[in-house]
Amino acid sequence: MIAFDQYARENVHLSIANLSLDVIIPVHNVERPIRRSVLSVISAKNPRIRALVIAHNIPRESILRKLKDLDLERLQVIEHRDGVFSPAGPKNAGIDASSATYIAFLDSDDEYEIGALDAFCNELQSASSPDLLIGQLRGTSQGRIMAPLPRVRRFENLDPVKDLLNNRTAPIGVMIRREVLKSTGAPRFSEGYPIGEDIELGLYLWNQTRSISYSRYASGYLVHEDGTDRVTGRTLSVESALAPVARIVQMDWFKELSPQQKTAACAKLIKFQVLRLCHRLESVGPIGPLDREAARNVLWLLLRMSPNALGLLTPHEARAARVLGSTENNELGTIFRTSKISSFLDKFLTHRVTHIFNPAGGLRVAIRLIFVPATLKRFRQP
Repeated sequence: MIAFDQYARENVHLSIANLSLDVIIPVHNVERPIRRSVLSVISAKNPRIRALVIAHNIPRESILRKLKDLDLERLQVIEHRDGVFSPAGPKNAGIDASSATYIAFLDSDDEYEIGALDAFCNELQSASSPDLLIGQLRGTSQGRIMAPLPRVRRFENLDPVKDLLNNRTAPIGVMIRREVLKSTGAPRFSEGYPIGEDIELGLYLWNQTRSISYSRYASGYLVHEDGTDRVTGRTLSVESALAPVARIVQMDWFKELSPQQKTAACAKLIKFQVLRLCHRLESVGPIGPLDREAARNVLWLLLRMSPNALGLLTPHEARAARVLGSTENNELGTIFRTSKISSFLDKFLTHRVTHIFNPAGGLRVAIRLIFVPATLKRFRQP
């Protein structure tokens, strides 16, 4: 962070006229719907938006054949071979290859909605010129994904704690100034991990970046569910799946966060990484003793880093965490099996009545559900 602040002071200002955007698309299998992803990028009106496709452990020519009739001036295909079953390597290769002002990432089975990238560039060319611009996120089945959850009508100078930025795990649908990713001390995508490779970088971006904005436009990143061969879809042991989380708490930049930032980050990791993984495993069958011990060890690491993290969870989540952390209680399966019954109340109740007014509480969700759609606007193509 210090290195980038020095860059920002000494290395002049962003040239609005020359603003460019590279969208990095790693592809691991020629059967992926890569054409859809690329078209969503190069169909943007702004000619300085291009697709940077990274052919991961597959021949470059096999991707070019699928894209042969597209605009090659807006498209570059780079072959990256590392023999590692992890999406981190090609993403880092894309960062190294990019020379654009801003960088974004796109999974090869997802796409940007019509007008989204033009809208983002329109915002990036504003006077604020943020280091990060967070776009809307949608799923083809679940609709709008409310992550992050900024304060109502708050679009600029977001705070990682007050605006719940940590809830957005992966930095997808986010325009990132290239110099942030290449600054001294900034982490890379964590190589060698088949899943969770983006957790550390995401937390770093939300908590260590100088200026963060939230897009005012309704169009954004669309998550598809028709990719059946995701690198992240492999079955792993709990120890392997949570290895990126255990690594994060050892990082110097993480240890240097404020107490409030650590609490928010640890609560996010407990909720979305540890408990969600255990919930998914329990839905198939009881968690074995080795997997449960591995999950418990990571949970203890996070709670030692921030003992107050459970205060930002719902009562049901906090109870599940306490049971998981116990070496004697065997009620974990029962808690997860009843989670659907408790989920409605959990949106509005916590350990303390005051939590309903907490930024993570139900009141924030209700307000944004009512008012945010009205604050967003459609981007009109020039």
